[in-house]
Amino acid sequence: MNNHQIPRAVQWFVSSPQYTLLKTWGSSIYQEEEGIEAFVSLFPDRYSADVLAENSKRYNLENAYSCVKDYFSRQYGYQLSSELISNFNRMLNSLQNSGEEKKFIYMDELLQLSIIYFLTTMFIWDDQKEDDRAYGICFKHILGLMNQACIFGDPPSDRMYKEILSLLNGDTHIVDLAESCFWTIITFTLAHEAAHEYMGVMNNSGQKKTSNKVKEEFAADGIAYDMVLRNIMGEGNTPFRLENFTYLAPMMYMDFFDLYYYTDRVLYKKYVMMGDHPTPTDRKNALFKIVQDDKYDFDTEDGNDLYNCFLNSYDLYKDELLLKEQRGKLKAATFTERRNRMDE
Repeated sequence: MNNHQIPRAVQWFVSSPQYTLLKTWGSSIYQEEEGIEAFVSLFPDRYSADVLAENSKRYNLENAYSCVKDYFSRQYGYQLSSELISNFNRMLNSLQNSGEEKKFIYMDELLQLSIIYFLTTMFIWDDQKEDDRAYGICFKHILGLMNQACIFGDPPSDRMYKEILSLLNGDTHIVDLAESCFWTIITFTLAHEAAHEYMGVMNNSGQKKTSNKVKEEFAADGIAYDMVLRNIMGEGNTPFRLENFTYLAPMMYMDFFDLYYYTDRVLYKKYVMMGDHPTPTDRKNALFKIVQDDKYDFDTEDGNDLYNCFLNSYDLYKDELLLKEQRGKLKAATFTERRNRMDE
């Protein structure tokens, strides 16, 4: 389980995850037709409804999971049995359950929508950081995402996403970068959860042991990142291919949660207790060690440049948030009473 902090209102829900609840209680906030219409209207020279519909048939959650299944079959001779479930339950989380009821991997739509929104905004911010108007819009939207979606579990609105995309003035390059990184993160996350199923089976059979949950999280990350890097190098018989310039996207994923926790500390003086899970920073550092292995051989220059651009926005947000909080300019965006109720 990616044990990132989730809205307290639903902690009871995932403390003992049940297949039936996650499968049937959730709703969906995806509006594919409306999304296609918005993209066509914003980028008429680049996209058509047919092109976007065809793209969604190739790159979707089910195909990403099929890619993960292919990896475990080839690499370990293991056939994953977890069913993939994705709904909206106000959970900024993914999880894997191997209980007696049914094995499943769950990924909340809130997590998926937040990640694509986050990546797009961060890339635009770096690209247009010299433009005061764009700078202000990007900061406002990252703050809103961290505060509303991550802390309180409210989904990003279509209006907010359209406002961000309008800054591109018809240029889809950043959209393509964000989408490619998004699918690398989604695949990494699914592989991480699948690794928990695999390790659980191996533990029960006595073939493989992990001494504690912290080590198991690092081990699951290691398996997931190996899967991502091998896909980038072209291994496997899957049409679902990840771009080499996205190889550091899992690090961006860890930075996403780091900024979430940072926002909670600055706005509400709340400190996440990771318990038996490693921090996002520790996980990121472990991933950097993995990719340094000589067995992973591909062009990393574009990926390094992209991550440095991302880190520019990462630093801008942290500095700007702290400065505005110290100057008392975030009172309208701070909902202390609501935040405190989550802890009651």
